[in-house]
Amino acid sequence: MKETFTIQTSNSKIEITYQVFGLPIGTAPVVLVFHALTGNSQATGTNGWWQQVIGNQQAIDTNQVSVIAIEIPSATSFHFDLKEYKPFITIKDLVPWYDGLLSSLAINSIDMVIGGSLGGALALEFVAESKLPVKNVIAIACLPENSHWSYGLLQVQEEILLHNTLGLELARKQAMLFYRSPEGLEEKFQNQSKKDGISSWLEYHANSLKNRFSKEDYLFRNHLLMQVQVKWNLFLQHKLKRHQTKIVFIGISSDQLYPNTQIQQVAKLWKNDYPEVYFEELISAHGHDAFLIDQKQVSELIQKHDPKSKIHENQSYL
Repeated sequence: MKETFTIQTSNSKIEITYQVFGLPIGTAPVVLVFHALTGNSQATGTNGWWQQVIGNQQAIDTNQVSVIAIEIPSATSFHFDLKEYKPFITIKDLVPWYDGLLSSLAINSIDMVIGGSLGGALALEFVAESKLPVKNVIAIACLPENSHWSYGLLQVQEEILLHNTLGLELARKQAMLFYRSPEGLEEKFQNQSKKDGISSWLEYHANSLKNRFSKEDYLFRNHLLMQVQVKWNLFLQHKLKRHQTKIVFIGISSDQLYPNTQIQQVAKLWKNDYPEVYFEELISAHGHDAFLIDQKQVSELIQKHDPKSKIHENQSYL
């Protein structure tokens, strides 16, 4: 069931929607889950976007942990106006609000924070900026800072949304192409005509998003992804060492938005300064969206770095 936490800022009332799955908070380790660009807090259960990863006897086992899935606030919370588009909230600004939510739940440590794409970037921002100690971070299909390539793609998304009356639908169609891979789409539509295959598929995803998203919300989340900037500096390195945090980057072999090689390079760079950084590769033809499609592989990689061996029955989780 969705719940809401409200934060009053100087000029806005920010409502943060979240859901709790698994064991009651305070009785088990806490796993924090962040969704991708068009996701929500329904991470598991009926219509859950990661139901093969999170659940009873899944890789993130709801019989052993308390899972908290948090939604990015709606753009309406910030009096967002397309006519006077002046982005002033960054992804880093979300972290103190999430800390406030977790504090209200009497949580003072996180066993794992995990997410893919925008959710993975937010996981990195969270471990860098949160006041709470984090034991494990799994960041999938993301970079701590955009490359020129990914920033350029996101900038074009922004321009389509701002300057076209069909901006939401067109932006979604373009995004779906770089969320997948040429090989994956050829395999998917190999026995269909272009009209019945790729054209129909793009139209379906455009209409589906239009029915559940406003242009303002899509633009806001795209802006957050553009502004990701986790600095690898001595402050973060010392923080990770102090909390004995383990970081796992997972790249996808066919990802066009955040190429696997770039993620591997970041992991190698970080590991030079901090040994508890690891890189894993998810092999898939499905492109960037493989972390949502190939959930069995995601589960296997999570289990490979399973933190539950560190959990003791008598440990306090508040």
